[in-house]
Amino acid sequence: MQIDLETRIVIITGPSTTGKSTLARSIKESSKINTLVISHDDIASIVNQNNPEQLVKEEFYEKLKKTIGKALKDLENELIIFDVPGIKEDYMWALLDLLAKYDEYQDNITIIKMDLPLKKHLKLMKKRMQSDPEVAFYYSGFDEYYETVISQRESYEGFDGSLYADFGKCIEYVIEDPKDVEITWSISKKYKKL
Repeated sequence: MQIDLETRIVIITGPSTTGKSTLARSIKESSKINTLVISHDDIASIVNQNNPEQLVKEEFYEKLKKTIGKALKDLENELIIFDVPGIKEDYMWALLDLLAKYDEYQDNITIIKMDLPLKKHLKLMKKRMQSDPEVAFYYSGFDEYYETVISQRESYEGFDGSLYADFGKCIEYVIEDPKDVEITWSISKKYKKL
Protein backbone atom coordinates (compact mmCIF):
# COMPACT_ATOMS: atom_id res chain seq x y z
CA MET A 1 0.00 0.00 0.00
CA GLN A 2 1.27 3.45 -0.87
CA ILE A 3 1.04 6.21 1.73
CA ASP A 4 1.75 9.75 0.61
CA LEU A 5 2.98 11.81 3.55
CA GLU A 6 1.89 15.39 3.00
CA THR A 7 1.36 16.53 6.60
CA ARG A 8 3.88 17.41 9.29
CA ILE A 9 2.08 15.23 11.84
CA VAL A 10 1.43 11.51 11.40
CA ILE A 11 -0.40 9.42 13.99
CA ILE A 12 0.06 5.64 13.87
CA THR A 13 -2.54 3.84 15.94
CA GLY A 14 -3.79 0.36 16.71
CA PRO A 15 -3.68 -2.42 19.32
CA SER A 16 -0.48 -3.71 20.84
CA THR A 17 1.85 -5.69 18.58
CA THR A 18 0.41 -4.57 15.25
CA GLY A 19 3.62 -3.01 13.95
CA LYS A 20 3.13 0.65 14.95
CA SER A 21 6.67 1.08 16.24
CA THR A 22 8.10 -0.89 13.32
CA LEU A 23 6.34 1.39 10.85
CA ALA A 24 7.30 4.56 12.74
CA ARG A 25 10.94 3.45 12.79
CA SER A 26 10.83 2.53 9.09
CA ILE A 27 9.42 5.94 8.14
CA LYS A 28 12.06 7.72 10.24
CA GLU A 29 14.90 5.64 8.76
CA SER A 30 13.76 6.29 5.18
CA SER A 31 12.97 9.97 5.76
CA LYS A 32 15.09 12.59 4.03
CA ILE A 33 13.88 15.27 6.44
CA ASN A 34 14.29 15.65 10.21
CA THR A 35 11.84 13.23 11.79
CA LEU A 36 10.86 12.86 15.44
CA VAL A 37 8.96 9.86 16.82
CA ILE A 38 6.88 10.45 19.95
CA SER A 39 5.94 7.16 21.57
CA HIS A 40 3.06 6.69 24.02
CA ASP A 41 5.08 3.90 25.68
CA ASP A 42 8.15 6.11 26.13
CA ILE A 43 6.09 8.79 27.88
CA ALA A 44 4.24 6.20 30.00
CA SER A 45 7.59 4.74 31.09
CA ILE A 46 8.59 7.99 32.84
CA VAL A 47 5.26 8.36 34.66
CA ASN A 48 5.14 7.12 38.27
CA GLN A 49 2.95 4.01 37.93
CA ASN A 50 2.81 3.62 41.74
CA ASN A 51 0.46 6.60 42.05
CA PRO A 52 -3.34 6.19 42.02
CA GLU A 53 -4.78 5.70 38.51
CA GLN A 54 -6.18 9.24 38.25
CA LEU A 55 -2.79 10.77 39.14
CA VAL A 56 -1.07 8.51 36.60
CA LYS A 57 -3.48 9.75 33.89
CA GLU A 58 -2.96 13.38 34.86
CA GLU A 59 0.84 13.05 34.92
CA PHE A 60 0.79 11.27 31.54
CA TYR A 61 -1.38 14.01 30.03
CA GLU A 62 0.90 16.76 31.35
CA LYS A 63 4.02 15.04 30.02
CA LEU A 64 2.34 14.41 26.65
CA LYS A 65 1.24 18.05 26.44
CA LYS A 66 4.75 19.28 27.24
CA THR A 67 6.29 16.87 24.70
CA ILE A 68 3.88 17.99 21.97
CA GLY A 69 4.48 21.68 22.66
CA LYS A 70 8.25 21.28 22.57
CA ALA A 71 8.12 19.15 19.38
CA LEU A 72 5.89 21.57 17.48
CA LYS A 73 7.82 24.68 18.46
CA ASP A 74 11.06 23.18 17.21
CA LEU A 75 10.88 23.73 13.45
CA GLU A 76 13.84 21.38 13.05
CA ASN A 77 11.19 18.67 13.50
CA GLU A 78 9.89 18.65 9.95
CA LEU A 79 7.95 15.40 10.45
CA ILE A 80 6.50 14.32 13.80
CA ILE A 81 5.22 10.75 14.14
CA PHE A 82 3.02 9.75 17.08
CA ASP A 83 3.18 6.04 17.92
CA VAL A 84 0.09 5.59 20.11
CA PRO A 85 -2.41 2.84 20.97
CA GLY A 86 -5.40 5.13 20.32
CA ILE A 87 -7.77 2.16 20.48
CA LYS A 88 -10.74 4.23 21.62
CA GLU A 89 -12.20 6.98 19.48
CA ASP A 90 -12.24 9.41 22.43
CA TYR A 91 -8.46 8.95 22.94
CA MET A 92 -7.87 9.97 19.33
CA TRP A 93 -10.20 12.98 19.56
CA ALA A 94 -8.42 14.07 22.76
CA LEU A 95 -5.03 13.84 21.02
CA LEU A 96 -6.32 15.73 17.96
CA ASP A 97 -7.85 18.38 20.23
CA LEU A 98 -4.55 18.75 22.08
CA LEU A 99 -2.68 19.19 18.79
CA ALA A 100 -5.24 21.75 17.56
CA LYS A 101 -4.62 23.94 20.63
CA TYR A 102 -1.15 24.82 19.43
CA ASP A 103 -0.94 27.86 17.15
CA GLU A 104 2.19 26.36 15.62
CA TYR A 105 0.14 23.64 13.90
CA GLN A 106 -3.09 24.24 12.04
CA ASP A 107 -2.75 21.89 9.05
CA ASN A 108 -4.20 18.47 8.38
CA ILE A 109 -2.96 15.35 10.14
CA THR A 110 -2.34 11.91 8.67
CA ILE A 111 -3.70 8.95 10.65
CA ILE A 112 -2.44 5.45 9.86
CA LYS A 113 -4.65 2.75 11.40
CA MET A 114 -3.14 -0.70 11.79
CA ASP A 115 -5.57 -3.52 10.93
CA LEU A 116 -3.61 -6.76 10.79
CA PRO A 117 -5.49 -9.97 9.98
CA LEU A 118 -5.82 -12.06 13.16
CA LYS A 119 -3.51 -14.83 11.88
CA LYS A 120 -0.70 -12.36 11.18
CA HIS A 121 -1.33 -10.57 14.48
CA LEU A 122 -1.11 -13.87 16.38
CA LYS A 123 2.22 -14.65 14.69
CA LEU A 124 3.61 -11.27 15.77
CA MET A 125 2.36 -11.80 19.33
CA LYS A 126 4.16 -15.16 19.57
CA LYS A 127 7.34 -13.64 18.19
CA ARG A 128 7.19 -10.69 20.59
CA MET A 129 6.49 -12.94 23.59
CA GLN A 130 9.73 -14.80 22.84
CA SER A 131 11.90 -11.76 22.08
CA ASP A 132 10.66 -8.89 24.27
CA PRO A 133 11.66 -9.18 27.95
CA GLU A 134 9.11 -6.51 28.92
CA VAL A 135 6.21 -8.62 27.62
CA ALA A 136 7.53 -11.65 29.50
CA PHE A 137 7.84 -9.50 32.63
CA TYR A 138 4.33 -8.01 32.53
CA TYR A 139 2.42 -11.15 31.55
CA SER A 140 2.46 -14.50 33.34
CA GLY A 141 2.31 -16.36 30.05
CA PHE A 142 1.22 -16.21 26.43
CA ASP A 143 -2.46 -16.83 27.25
CA GLU A 144 -2.68 -13.70 29.43
CA TYR A 145 -0.85 -11.62 26.82
CA TYR A 146 -3.08 -12.98 24.05
CA GLU A 147 -6.27 -12.21 26.00
CA THR A 148 -5.12 -8.64 26.64
CA VAL A 149 -4.29 -7.97 23.00
CA ILE A 150 -7.50 -9.62 21.73
CA SER A 151 -9.47 -7.43 24.14
CA GLN A 152 -7.72 -4.39 22.64
CA ARG A 153 -8.61 -5.58 19.12
CA GLU A 154 -12.27 -5.99 20.06
CA SER A 155 -12.34 -2.52 21.58
CA TYR A 156 -10.53 -1.01 18.56
CA GLU A 157 -13.00 -2.62 16.14
CA GLY A 158 -16.07 -1.91 18.34
CA PHE A 159 -18.68 0.85 18.16
CA ASP A 160 -16.58 3.31 20.22
CA GLY A 161 -13.25 2.16 18.79
CA SER A 162 -11.08 4.24 16.51
CA LEU A 163 -10.63 1.80 13.60
CA TYR A 164 -13.89 2.68 11.83
CA ALA A 165 -14.23 6.21 13.22
CA ASP A 166 -14.02 9.19 10.86
CA PHE A 167 -11.71 11.89 12.17
CA GLY A 168 -12.93 14.78 10.05
CA LYS A 169 -10.33 16.53 7.92
CA CYS A 170 -7.59 14.03 8.73
CA ILE A 171 -6.07 12.00 5.93
CA GLU A 172 -6.67 8.39 6.96
CA TYR A 173 -5.11 5.11 5.85
CA VAL A 174 -5.93 1.58 7.05
CA ILE A 175 -3.13 -0.93 6.54
CA GLU A 176 -2.93 -4.67 7.07
CA ASP A 177 0.85 -5.08 7.12
CA PRO A 178 3.49 -2.45 7.90
CA LYS A 179 5.97 -4.35 5.68
CA ASP A 180 3.74 -3.75 2.65
CA VAL A 181 3.76 0.03 3.04
CA GLU A 182 5.54 2.20 0.50
CA ILE A 183 6.04 5.82 1.60
CA THR A 184 6.08 8.75 -0.79
CA TRP A 185 6.88 12.28 0.39
CA SER A 186 4.82 15.38 -0.38
CA ILE A 187 5.28 17.31 2.85
CA SER A 188 4.59 21.01 2.46
CA LYS A 189 7.65 23.11 1.66
CA LYS A 190 6.88 25.42 4.56
CA TYR A 191 8.26 22.74 6.92
CA LYS A 192 11.50 22.29 5.01
CA LYS A 193 14.57 24.19 6.13
CA LEU A 194 15.12 27.52 4.39
